[in-house]
Amino acid sequence: MPDQDAEITLTLGGLHCAACVARVEKALNQVPGVDQARVNLATRRATVHFHQNEATVEDLRQAVVAAGYEVESWAEEAPPPPPPEEEARTFKRRFVIALVLSLPVVLGHLLPPLPHWLGLGPQTWHFLLLLFTTPVLFYSGASFFTGAVKA
Repeated sequence: MPDQDAEITLTLGGLHCAACVARVEKALNQVPGVDQARVNLATRRATVHFHQNEATVEDLRQAVVAAGYEVESWAEEAPPPPPPEEEARTFKRRFVIALVLSLPVVLGHLLPPLPHWLGLGPQTWHFLLLLFTTPVLFYSGASFFTGAVKA
């Protein structure tokens, strides 16, 4: 039976950066029977050209899951994925929190006498900077750490 070429579009979850894209592309391209896999970060879609006699959709899904990401749906001709509204709201909330908490840190560097004007000693000021920057790093930047751990 001759090889039957196929193309499938997978809608992916958990992509955050170019490194995520590269990791998923590498995982898909290593599946036997895959000719080419391309991942688009903006649309969260992977387009895979493969031989149906050598690879199955389940093989592709398992490769994506093994790389640490999710396959939300797939179709021969997939419609554009729905806008990731919840994910956008989460990123917006994290950005606003990072912006608000970073402003005192930036102002403190731009205006070195600021702690003195506020009547704060150096140790108190440094402790406040630690309190401001910790949520920025570990809450607002959490998705970057998650992506790094997966990679």
